[in-house]
Amino acid sequence: MSRGRAALGVVAAGAAVGAATAAWGSLVERRRFGIRWETVPVLPEGSRDVTVLHLSDIHMAPWQADKQQWLRDLSLVEPDFVVNTGDNLGHPTANAAVEYALEPFRGVPGAFAHGCASRCQSAMRAKAAVLPVDVPETTLTLAVGSVMATHRSA
Repeated sequence: MSRGRAALGVVAAGAAVGAATAAWGSLVERRRFGIRWETVPVLPEGSRDVTVLHLSDIHMAPWQADKQQWLRDLSLVEPDFVVNTGDNLGHPTANAAVEYALEPFRGVPGAFAHGCASRCQSAMRAKAAVLPVDVPETTLTLAVGSVMATHRSA
């Protein structure tokens, strides 16, 4: 086999892998929403369970109705606390879509931190939707890599 043919084969294989990756990302992965459950036994024995919902990297675009509905359906988890670590916007005009998607969590205590896409990209200068929360008599301590929570009755 000549060097030219071998090089052409390598280029063709690279192009095929690139096309397959692009197809996976644009046709499959962008609709593979998922939730992962973790149980962290940190509360004193006899304490009530505390459910923390962590949202990240939503990258919402206004036309993503399926993603908006999926996020709204997460309210069925009935979280006690919502942590949103940003990157909510995937399009400069997605504010209304993010607000709609997160509306079922209005009134749930929570914390929000901007992600890099929300604060770094010049096209994403619009502010992310931050919903007001009412914090009950609950003390929550959040640590990197784990969630620790203590509930105090009023």
